[in-house]
Amino acid sequence: MHLSRLEIQGFKSFAKKTVFEFPEFSNHHKKAKSVSAVVGPNGSGKSNVSDAIRWVLGEQSLKLIRCKKSDDVIFGGSHSKARQGMAEVSIHFDNQDKVLPIDFSEVVLTRRVYRDGETEYLINKKKVRLFDILMLLAKANFGQKSYSIVGQGMVDHIINISAYERKEFFDEATGVKQYQIKRDQAVNRLRRSRENLLQTNQILQELEPRLRLLTRQIKKLEKRKEVETELRAKQKNYYAFINNNLQNDKKRHGDQSDIKEGIKQELSDELEKIQSELAQLAREESRKDIFNELQKKYNKVSNEKNDLLKDLTVVKGKMSLEYSKVGKQNLSWLEDKKEELGKRINEIKESYNNLKIKINSKETDLENFEKKAAEINSELVVLQNNLQTAEDELSRLKSGGKMSETMYSVKAVLRQKETIKGIFGTVGDLAKVDEMYEVAMATAAGARVLAIVVATDDVAIKCIKYLKENRLAPLTFYPLNKLRSWRINADQKTILEENGAIGFAQELIKFDDQFEKVYAQIFGSTVIVDNLENAKQIGVGRERLITLEGDSIEKAGMMKGGYSRRSFRWQRLGYDQVGVSQEEKVKEIAILKQKIADRAQQKEGFVTDINTLRVDGQINDSKFKGLTNELESLEKEKAKIEEEISDNQVDPDKQTEFHKNLDKKKAELERKFELAESQSLEVRKELDEFNLEEEKKKVAVFRLQKEMQEYQMKLILRLPN
Repeated sequence: MHLSRLEIQGFKSFAKKTVFEFPEFSNHHKKAKSVSAVVGPNGSGKSNVSDAIRWVLGEQSLKLIRCKKSDDVIFGGSHSKARQGMAEVSIHFDNQDKVLPIDFSEVVLTRRVYRDGETEYLINKKKVRLFDILMLLAKANFGQKSYSIVGQGMVDHIINISAYERKEFFDEATGVKQYQIKRDQAVNRLRRSRENLLQTNQILQELEPRLRLLTRQIKKLEKRKEVETELRAKQKNYYAFINNNLQNDKKRHGDQSDIKEGIKQELSDELEKIQSELAQLAREESRKDIFNELQKKYNKVSNEKNDLLKDLTVVKGKMSLEYSKVGKQNLSWLEDKKEELGKRINEIKESYNNLKIKINSKETDLENFEKKAAEINSELVVLQNNLQTAEDELSRLKSGGKMSETMYSVKAVLRQKETIKGIFGTVGDLAKVDEMYEVAMATAAGARVLAIVVATDDVAIKCIKYLKENRLAPLTFYPLNKLRSWRINADQKTILEENGAIGFAQELIKFDDQFEKVYAQIFGSTVIVDNLENAKQIGVGRERLITLEGDSIEKAGMMKGGYSRRSFRWQRLGYDQVGVSQEEKVKEIAILKQKIADRAQQKEGFVTDINTLRVDGQINDSKFKGLTNELESLEKEKAKIEEEISDNQVDPDKQTEFHKNLDKKKAELERKFELAESQSLEVRKELDEFNLEEEKKKVAVFRLQKEMQEYQMKLILRLPN
């Protein structure tokens, strides 16, 4: 070991980084150690080099490095250079001979000090303690106080010192120093331990007089704790008894109150709905102006018709005189008869039109009532199914049975098969699985075994709406019209040639051909294998692999496995209970029963109205047929009269000019009168339709008011006490 390099920066007079190289030299082709000397005039800093070596080796005495304060080792500045904030010295040793007990061929010791007093020690750029450096040097029989560093006056000092002081140099040279350091450490620890023990004894002596008093207090506290525990137990039992009675009373009254509150809410919703309909009728624009306009139009047409009738009567009177002159008195009688028949026909047509409007209105009402009755009937079926489901669930809860929200939703949807057409069943129900494959298939399908297969996406939407309306847990649906076909290709089938591969999951399950897309989507290219070892040999990542015991290796590389319960089988999956309490179920049943009673009452009312409308329809049909027959008879009679009038007409050669003018005027007046009569019938029809609509609105208002009164009475009776 020898000194190869010394780096000084910021130490005493070395403001800039200064490097001293101590190279080897060749002597007859052999490398030998060199002797280096540092020369210079007084005050050039020669001694600072040896001080730096002594300082970096761990010297703690400021006197030996010729300093008064710790920050004197840091360059203090000059007229041309600012002072440094840090002093650092690194010493390099060639350790090829491993004199220093460290596994490095070159050892660099570094010491660094800052102006705030912080000091760092490093060995090969790694922070260490001062103790580590001293021990390293001691093991190499080397130190800052040994003969390795000889300063000014040191020789005289060694000669003049006592034998005991001289012994320190021999201790370092012989390697005893490291053990002395350890001994000093041990002695210091013993001293500190002795001081701590002495301090502890003093504390014990101080506390000992108070020990007896504290002992008595502890006994009192222990006795108090026993009394407190006993008191708390009795208080707990007492208040538990009172609380139990109160809870029972609260539960009994609370259940009744909750049921009444729930029914009250339902009745309030129905009442609000009726009030909304009444408000809608009230908000409609007044139709008085329309009625006045129709009435005005009808009066105008009636006045025109009366004026024409007066003129026509005058003309007919004059025509009668002309007929008498030519001996055709029977023509006057025939025309009077024709006029009388015309009036009767118009009256019958008016009655005919009015009756036809009523019949059409009754038929529309009948159709609407039948539609509403059918809707209420469908709603009753749903409510009764829900009631049955809720009662079944309540029975299970009372008997300790469990059912998940998912299973509850599945059963509720399957009960709607008659109401919602196109529900086939669950994925588990529509397939058959051999017993040996049940665990594997259940693992491959997972929660999708409870998914529901439906015909179309419209059916799925109806089912989802049903779940939302009844606040049931969500389910997965497979609409057959939206599923894509999926086939296993030839490359994928090569996996079946591997040892342990049984077959593709979708080929090992039995199902109807129409559901092929469903199971193709669920299983895809999943392969069933006999055990996990063979699955590993087949290769992770080729396809999804499921063992007969239920272990799985996903195509992405994830693996899952463990003990499979015997109850874990196809269609018999076990789920944890996520249900409702018995109290909530009782409340739900009471609300459902109230809804069923209300809907049954509404249905009964609609059935009564339907029967009444059917009876009225039969009566009106009979009247309509009678009017039709009478109208046909009168029109035939009128046609016969017109034929007789045509046969008995006055010969044109015998007609006077006045007679001819009367004929023309009469024909023109009859044409205008018929037109006015037709307009009168049309306006009368509009008036009848208008009056009928207004009558319907009045009936609807009365019906809604009656229903509102009934719901208000029920609401008063259902109010919680």
